[in-house]
Amino acid sequence: MSESIVLAEPFVKSVTIVGFRMRVLSLELGKSVRVALSLDCVSGDKPYGDYRELVVEDAEYLAWGTDDTYLVDLVKSKLSSIL
Repeated sequence: MSESIVLAEPFVKSVTIVGFRMRVLSLELGKSVRVALSLDCVSGDKPYGDYRELVVEDAEYLAWGTDDTYLVDLVKSKLSSIL
């Protein structure tokens, strides 16, 4: 079944990301990197984990250079749009 269902009342869930782990899944030199993100989250008082992937490319990839702190900070800046 691949039918899109529209809810009469949207489900809203408040989530807090308290931390993350990241791992490089693939790297295309000079072009892009794809990273796996294991997110440590809390909803209400219930902790849980979530998994997302992020592709860094173009100018953001080129700005990475050899400073891995840049990549960590970039992921931090994108957390609100990742979840």
